[in-house]
Formats: sequence, structure tokens, C-alpha cells
Amino acid sequence: AALLAAEASSGSSPLPGVWAPNSSGFKRLLIYYGWLNTSNVESLDVDVLVVAGGPRVLPGGDDRAVVEEMLGRGVEVYAYLAYPNGTPLALGSSFRRMVVENTTGSLEDRYRGWLSLVEGSVERYAGLFTGVFLDECDPGYFTDNLSSVYVELFTRGLREVVEYAHNHSLKVFVNGVMGYAGLGDYYLWEDFLVDYSPGSGYRLMTGFLEETVYGSPLEWVNGFSRYLYLRDHGLLERTLAVTYVDTGAPETLGWGRAAHALARIMGLGGWGYAPIDYYARGGAVPVLDAWELGPPLGAPGFNSTGAWRGFMAAGIVSVDAATGRLGSWEHPPVEPALDGAMEPVYTVLQGEPIGEPGAPVLEALAAATSPAGLWLWARFTSESSGGLIQFYIDTDNDNGTGYRFNGIGAEYLVELPAEGAPVLYRYTGSGGDWSWEPLGGAGYSLNRSSGVYTLELGAPLPAGGGRLVAALLEGWDPATVAGPYTLPAPRPLWPGYYSPAASSYAGSTGVVVATWSSGGVIGLRALGPGGALVRYRFYVPYTVPVEVRVDGEPLPMLPSRDGLGQGYTVQRRGPLTLVAVDARHRSPVNITVEPASVGGDTSAARPSQAGGGLAAASAAALAAALAALLWRKRRR
Repeated sequence: AALLAAEASSGSSPLPGVWAPNSSGFKRLLIYYGWLNTSNVESLDVDVLVVAGGPRVLPGGDDRAVVEEMLGRGVEVYAYLAYPNGTPLALGSSFRRMVVENTTGSLEDRYRGWLSLVEGSVERYAGLFTGVFLDECDPGYFTDNLSSVYVELFTRGLREVVEYAHNHSLKVFVNGVMGYAGLGDYYLWEDFLVDYSPGSGYRLMTGFLEETVYGSPLEWVNGFSRYLYLRDHGLLERTLAVTYVDTGAPETLGWGRAAHALARIMGLGGWGYAPIDYYARGGAVPVLDAWELGPPLGAPGFNSTGAWRGFMAAGIVSVDAATGRLGSWEHPPVEPALDGAMEPVYTVLQGEPIGEPGAPVLEALAAATSPAGLWLWARFTSESSGGLIQFYIDTDNDNGTGYRFNGIGAEYLVELPAEGAPVLYRYTGSGGDWSWEPLGGAGYSLNRSSGVYTLELGAPLPAGGGRLVAALLEGWDPATVAGPYTLPAPRPLWPGYYSPAASSYAGSTGVVVATWSSGGVIGLRALGPGGALVRYRFYVPYTVPVEVRVDGEPLPMLPSRDGLGQGYTVQRRGPLTLVAVDARHRSPVNITVEPASVGGDTSAARPSQAGGGLAAASAAALAAALAALLWRKRRR
């Protein structure tokens, strides 16, 4: 998540977040059955959320505000069907009790009674959720005879329930046997690479990629045979997998990372992880580190123990299902990582103008914190020829330490001069003297229009919130002072893309927001700090030589560089070619790679929304993702 200048919003409504969706389009799934108002769900950035559908999530319930917050952010929220008292309504078990084991009335009457119960539950969520979650869509809950009339009735009932939900503008998330995968809008693949039993606990399914023989798609079939069925029926993109992970057991964490990569290799629509109880006891969702791989290149490969595939940001990725380990591949770059693995969403600190007539005016101020440090967005007016703005940061909330200024004790200072880049300082004095040690620059983007400045910057400060005072300068003296403000707490990252260089934030990272492929030209659009030199890695199916352009201008191959320090290298990586591009940002920046034989005309290449314009063919599936984006997932 690189720096992206956002337009100020009015009043105290939040400014837009700066993170761009991952360009692979892979869904992030979270299933959480505990009390939402005691969780960290609101601070997690997910695409699909499944919650227990009891009274707590309905209007007037203690968890309803969390549901509305997630819906307002564009998250798809699905309610697990429930009885009015909140007891989960699972379809297979309820069908067994009300239709198969019940002997009162005719079979059709019993069926109609069950269907009425289920549809009544569905109706309670209309207009309040994205959709409903149908669990136990599996005849095995009530019979071993798949030729039974009960199976025929159950299948008919599922179709009627789905139609009923759709007629009430509700989407449907189905959990059950693969033969029902095509009924809903999403299909859940549970026990993905890892399963659980009370006797043995969490267990790697070492034969997961072995093909098994089955007689009907209504049988419980897992592993590679399920993948083949879903692939052959065009259902992979609507399939979201979930892997059982005990975050207190390091071995299962490794299996989870392998499962994430396997879901990407298989081309599933999304993935998540959870303990066996899906957080029914509440608590925070912990972080599982994983790489963002980028859009896939070409088709996957499989044998009985392994799977592999090429990806634009990671090269060839392989998984050993017999050991639950990832194979070696060319990791995404970690050198420039100011933001590490963060996905900041700004909190407004000041939404109204502050400043006397004739003095500089702070029009708006917002902040976000992450494990990588502090991100600030400000809009202000200034005519100063010395310094423009200073940010005093109190990281320990102790007035007795740091530089005493406007009610805080500042351990750090970020100062932006009228000419030049911002500098981060650490206080080295005794509280009242002006003694600061420069720590280096801060990534930033600065625009000026008619005397109004829009600034965004990121400083690699210790994580953990704190307080902030902003001072607009005349010459080098504070003229308009705002604050102190309480900084937002760092956002938990889930699972959060792991960076081995997380302890060192030496540069600035751009974020891919759009990718495209046209006429043999592969390109990306990225947002990043103005002036920062950022490295991107493309894996392409071309042989060398290639031609690389930044905003239409050709780049030299390294070690030669242009006057801005830009250039690229090319290395063969098995069936792919790695093109590493050092690009100077102007935010946005457009980077294209093409075979040298195509020529220089890139006018036909046009960006689309991230992942949205990629075709299925390998060359068109290429669009470059970036290392160390950010995300998370889960369900049931």
C-alpha cells in the first residue's frame, strides 16, 4: 500500500483509504461465529464474511453495528441460517429430524414443513445482509442411499431455497458436497489440505492431490477429485476454500501458507483459514503471514504429491502436499518496503479549517498507523519560503519525555521545507532545547494548486499509535498549531503479507492498481510516493530481449541508467523471464513490458481496474502484481 493522495471529505467522515485491491482478484474469506462486538473483525479487511445468524446480528442486536460497518465498507456479509432463538439451522440435520425421522403426516407435508421453516429463516435476513449461508448441504446427514426419495426431495428443496433467497435479493453461499456447488453464488471447500479430528487434532492430508474414485458427486469427495469436478463444471471461480489452522501451533501455520498457495495454483476464487470452531468462542483473529503471488501465468501442473504454477509477481510457485511445504521460488522484492505489509485506512484527525486570517490554514488532516509506522495526509495553505509544515509525534504518550510542544513530549519530528523533501528526526535533547538527530527522508507525495498543498507522507516510526501536533510555518516559526490529536491504533493485518525485511524500511513501495495486456504488451499502473525509486518484478513468458517503458519513455537495460536512475534487468527463470524494473514514480506511473519485436507502439494498451481486464490466456493473464500487498480471509 503505497502513498496515494486522497481528496479530503467534508466534516468528520473518513477520508478514502489508500490501499488498492490486490490485482489477482483473489477473495479474502473470514468466517467468524463468535460475538462480533468483542472481536477485531472491524479492523480486518476482508471481501467475504460469514457470521452466526442469531438475534445478535439482526436490528437491535449487540453485533448489528459491526455487520453494518462491514457492509458499508463493501464487504459481502452472509448470515448462517438460524432459528428465531439463534440456534444454527443446518439443512442436512434439520431435514433428517423433520422429514426422515418424523412420522407425522405425509412425506410431502413433512417436506413442506421443513421447507417453510428454512424459507422463513431466509426471509429474516432480506435487506439486512448480502446473502445467506446454507450449511450441511449433504445427503450424508440423513441417508447412505443416494438413490433414496429423500435425496431427491432434499435436492429439490435446496433448489427452492436458493430460488427463494434470490427472489428476496439475497445471494447464497453453499457448504456441502460438490454436486451442489453450482446451486449458489459461492461454494465453500472445507478441509482444504488440512482437516481435524478430536483424536488426532489438526492433520495434514498427505494424499490431498491423489485422485479418488467415487460414484456420485453427491458423495463427500475431497482432494484432487473435487478439484477436477469443480474445474470441469466451471465452478472454480465461485469456490472459496478454508483451511483449519491452529495459530498456536507453528506446524499448522506452515500448512496454512502452503494451502493458500495451493488455492492460488488451483485457480480458486478465494481462501481463508480458521481454527476448527471458527472463532465461536470469540477473540481476535490472529495473523497468518503469506505472500501475494500476483495474477497466474498459464495453467497449473499436478502430480500425486505436488502442484505448481507461474505467477506474475512470484515466478514458479510449487507446493508439496505430502509435507505441507512450499517449494522454492523467486520471492517478490523486499528491499523497498516503507509500508511493509500494511493496508492503511485513514482516520480523520481534523476535518474543519484551522488558522487565523492571513496565516497558513490547515484545512484537513488524517492519519493511519501500521506495523511499519505512521502515514499522514494533510491539506493546507501556505506562502512560507522557509518551512511548510511540521509534525511532532509523541510515541510513548509521556509528556515528561521528548521535546515539550503544545501539550505533548515529542520523540520524533517530520519537517517539510518549502524546497526539498521531508526529513524525519529523533529528539536527542532534554525536553526544552532544540536538539534533533536526522534519521533520513520520509516517503511522500506533494501537490500544489493555487496555494493549496496536498501532502501525503509515510514515516517508519515505531508502531503503536501515540499523539501528534501539526504546525504550519511562516519562515521557520510555527504560525498555526493544531492538536494534540490521538493517533489511531495500528490496524491488525490478517493474514498480512509477510516481509523478511520487516525490520528495515529503507525505501518506498508502490502499489499496483491496474493491469492490462493488449497486442503482446503487458502493463501496470501503480501509485507511489512522488520521486521515489521503486522496483517492480514482472515474470513474463517472453524470451529476451524485451522493451520496457515508463510513462511511454523507454528505459535502458542496467547497469546503464537514465538520468533519473531508472533501468531494468532481464534474467531467464525456467519457462519464464524475470524483468526487474526500477521506476521513478510520478504517482501514478505506467510501466509496460513487451517483446522487442513488437515495436514501440503501446497506444493500444489501456489499463483496466485491477484484475478486471485480464484474459484467461497466459499472456493476457500476466499483469504485474506487486510484492507484499496486504489481505486476509476465512469462514464457516
